[in-house]
Amino acid sequence: MSRKRLERRGRPQREIKPRVIIIGDGETEEDYINRLKKIDYFKNVNLKFEKGDEDNFEIKLKEHLDNIENVFLILDIDNVKSGDRYQKLANLINNTNYNIFYNNRSFETWLLNHKINFSSSIIYSRDYNKHIKTHFAVESWATNKNKNNREKIMNQIDVEEVDLAKENIRNISSKSWNENPSSNMDKFIEKIETIK
Repeated sequence: MSRKRLERRGRPQREIKPRVIIIGDGETEEDYINRLKKIDYFKNVNLKFEKGDEDNFEIKLKEHLDNIENVFLILDIDNVKSGDRYQKLANLINNTNYNIFYNNRSFETWLLNHKINFSSSIIYSRDYNKHIKTHFAVESWATNKNKNNREKIMNQIDVEEVDLAKENIRNISSKSWNENPSSNMDKFIEKIETIK
């Protein structure tokens, strides 16, 4: 039915929001994006999550050529210091045509900043356990990233805590992506907020 006919019948016109594709490599990232949708953090866009990483990001960009400016990649740096992966990450992150966002060491850096100003250097993923347990009441996170524990964490995140994480990350975001800790997830939030 045409828009004019809908308006004549008194039906409200549905607003069509731009689609934003978020590419991430894990279930935690996917659950987080779903949480942002559930709490309606971004009222201006429709979020869609797709599994991917630095190895298939450029393929994903080709799949979304009609919407390329709204395709975002979230990376875990994993404290990589050299080698092929380091070079691949450097090439992607330094390409200003891409929307690349990162956490070094991993996404848990971003999650913890929803609760506290967390800027500790983490060498191994198990080093997050104590902090995740203290602030989200989830034990043995490094070995138990199961659905129940992810859900427990996500249910503790609301709009105010996303805003807090954005502010907390600003304290460490001036560091380079290959330093530990570092994150530019505050820029991720800000960039999506500008999409119309």
